[in-house]
Amino acid sequence: MRQEDWKPIDVDSLEPNAEKVVRSNCNMLVTAGPGAGKTELLAQRACYLLQTDTCKSPKKILAISFKRDAADNLKQRVKLRCGKDFADRFVSVTYDSFFKDILDRFKAALPDDYSVKDYDITSIDRRETRNLIDSCGIPDVSFEELQSISHETLENVLLCGKPLSQIASNSLEDKVSTKIWHNFLKEKKLTFMMISRLCELILETNPIIIKCLQETFSHVFLDEFQDTTKIQYGILTRCFKNSSCILTAVGDDKQQIMVWAGALIDAFGRFKYDFSANQISLQLNYRSVPELVEIQKNVAQLITRSQQNMTSHFQSSQESVCDVFIYPNENMEAYLIAYMIAERIKKYSLKPSDICILVRQRVGVYGNRIISELEKLGIKSRVEEKYQKLLSEPLVKLVINYIKLWREINAQSWQILMDFYESTMRDENIDDNFMSENIEMLSEQICFSSSISQLVDYIIGLLGESNLKKIYPQYKNVSTWNSTINDLKEELLKYSSKTQDFKTVIDNLEGENSIPIMSIHKSKGLEYDTVVFLGLEDSAFWNYPKNPQEEGCAFFVALSRAKKKVVFTITQQRQDNRGFNKKTSLKGIKPIIDKLQESQVCIYKYDTTNNIYEKLQ
Repeated sequence: MRQEDWKPIDVDSLEPNAEKVVRSNCNMLVTAGPGAGKTELLAQRACYLLQTDTCKSPKKILAISFKRDAADNLKQRVKLRCGKDFADRFVSVTYDSFFKDILDRFKAALPDDYSVKDYDITSIDRRETRNLIDSCGIPDVSFEELQSISHETLENVLLCGKPLSQIASNSLEDKVSTKIWHNFLKEKKLTFMMISRLCELILETNPIIIKCLQETFSHVFLDEFQDTTKIQYGILTRCFKNSSCILTAVGDDKQQIMVWAGALIDAFGRFKYDFSANQISLQLNYRSVPELVEIQKNVAQLITRSQQNMTSHFQSSQESVCDVFIYPNENMEAYLIAYMIAERIKKYSLKPSDICILVRQRVGVYGNRIISELEKLGIKSRVEEKYQKLLSEPLVKLVINYIKLWREINAQSWQILMDFYESTMRDENIDDNFMSENIEMLSEQICFSSSISQLVDYIIGLLGESNLKKIYPQYKNVSTWNSTINDLKEELLKYSSKTQDFKTVIDNLEGENSIPIMSIHKSKGLEYDTVVFLGLEDSAFWNYPKNPQEEGCAFFVALSRAKKKVVFTITQQRQDNRGFNKKTSLKGIKPIIDKLQESQVCIYKYDTTNNIYEKLQ
């Protein structure tokens, strides 16, 4: 197809700036606010490059995201829009999987001191930290010196604080680093951060591998670029700087809430300089009503000096879109917010999953009271973190999609399973008949009287344990494999104890029938009709006076999850970590409160004497 003949797929049109990005032939930095369609932009650009042969066959496009779900979502969009053959040339992965792939393909190129063959993915908890440090046994290093090394220091500083090529043997840190690195390699265990440093070492000592990557990919997409870490950015620049590869970085500096995890503070500026990138902004918000977009623009002034020109794609709302409620204590907060939620569900015919409850920290503590009050009204809610982790597991996704197909044929589940089999059983004839036979066998073997354990085990048998471990190496770790299966069985058993309708069971497991309660960090990338934020107080945004940039970004993320309505709560008393009631303060976060007031947000204080809301503004 000629470039001039190509048109956006499955959308009426793209905004002018998005169209420019899609058709660009140079490095681009795309700044885009919440709801601007960043993922859709990258999907359309991939289709344009592939369908017009701008990405010339057999070269590929590399898309890197932070979360597995985001990578899978982008891959699926491209496949739906331009077909399997083109989508096979679109590689959508996370940073962790990209670096792991480089290590697995080229580990033979590692220097002898860091040689690794087979290994398991691991993490380091505090108990392991002490065991690792105490067992170092380094001559001339006292036990007291070893004891001074903290859990946070171990991985972030000693193991991965600097490139492996820069580790010497003279300082205490370097002696401990070298010893622990070799202990890990001997045990054949690596963390993802360690994998990134090994990947970096491979590229540093083998420029031909860099050339290989550049010959493989003509275009590179970088999603959520504001969260890119120093290590990740260093590897990207080593791979693609001063090459013919064209990079498209997409992000929002107002949503940079991962500085604590190592995100670069000036990622956008560095990218523009290092890659001579042109910067362009998307202007339309496809998520929030106009009134919410205006509030977001006002709050954004706390974070960035750049002019915010976002406009909403939707018509104005007929209701108040943002309210702040002040309550005397947590009990009253939970009681009244639960009723407000119940009324909103009834009035607008919402599902529980259309509403989200956010907190800044201590999710369980903040959420317990409102969970109880919602339950009294017949509304389910749950702390979402455990389920987010479980439902992101590839094994869990595949089993769930098999159960969905067993009960009712749907195209999405069918395609997900077909993709899995095609990627793992390339030498066999994988077609619709193959899948139909598997579903038929499942129906013959499993009935409602069968146990959940039998159901899961049989489906894993259909998928093939060896197939699963081939495409998802993390399951080669026995502990990871067993814990994932056991956690899935446990949750399915819990939800199936109240119903034999497996559609309902899966809906409940996926959270369709409950209100999610989560931290701001876990909500990133998600959207809801209504967002309730509990605890707009200094005790939640405790670090605001010291770090207004990151704390302001966190508040902006919370505000921008909502499509139609945001509610913030404040209590005059709240329990501290020790269970004592303490008066709350708004002094530290006064800039946020001021911005809300400038935006004409209504603030109400609940009058317990008359049982009414008193409007303060």
